[in-house]
Amino acid sequence: MRVVIDANIVLAALMKPSKTQELIYSKKLQLISPEFCLKEIRKYSGLIAEKSGKTIEQTELSIELIFSEIKLIPKQDYYMHKQTALKLIKDKKDWPFLALAIAENTPIWSNDKHFQDQQQVKTYTTKELIEKMPQT
Repeated sequence: MRVVIDANIVLAALMKPSKTQELIYSKKLQLISPEFCLKEIRKYSGLIAEKSGKTIEQTELSIELIFSEIKLIPKQDYYMHKQTALKLIKDKKDWPFLALAIAENTPIWSNDKHFQDQQQVKTYTTKELIEKMPQT
């Protein structure tokens, strides 16, 4: 299943071992995200290190490992849907995730309520995605 992964999911996976991490590394999903997501996550590497109890070097390695599972999509591939996304979403800084989902005709994986509030793109929380995935 192909999904747009939101930055909050990546942050959660970087903080501690979890079902979120398991799902990211499971190969059951084809994960895509706007290219700026990596820059956004790196901005918080110090906070991630502090909260997770890792060193900055360990945190950077964890970020690289997680993003090896995520295909980053350049802005020009979804930018044409920016205005539509801005009209649909309350948290305007998250428009790239919604625009990418519209461009790729794929759902979003996010625990942010504002993605659930729009009706154009299906949004799965982590719990919903785990329930949807076939158990092996």
